[in-house]
Amino acid sequence: MDQKLPKSERIKSAKQIASLFRDAQRIHVFPLLLLWKMDETDIPLKAPLFGVSVPVKHIRSAVGRNRMKRRIREAYRKNKPETAWKKSGENANLLLFYVYLSNEETPYIEIEKALLEINRRLGNELN
Repeated sequence: MDQKLPKSERIKSAKQIASLFRDAQRIHVFPLLLLWKMDETDIPLKAPLFGVSVPVKHIRSAVGRNRMKRRIREAYRKNKPETAWKKSGENANLLLFYVYLSNEETPYIEIEKALLEINRRLGNELN
């Protein structure tokens, strides 16, 4: 399993992020919320597109927000939802956007547990 997270696997388009918040499906496992949807496209990608957000509303300190984003990215990188991606189809891209919901910083191990549970639920929904 590839454990890299290159820029080509990150959501960069404001339109894609806006569409995720507008009409994506949601999976909630505290302290994370996953917004996901299948995006029909002419150019299928090799891996899901990934994004992460830690709102200022929840963690005021920029250092704390960046630390939580790093922890979420690391947990995602180590535990990419391989089974979900294999099922997505030929002309569709899977968009995944994780939102951090806790008002306090969470240890990495708890984030990883939540992310694994979210990936399991996502796999069930796609199958």
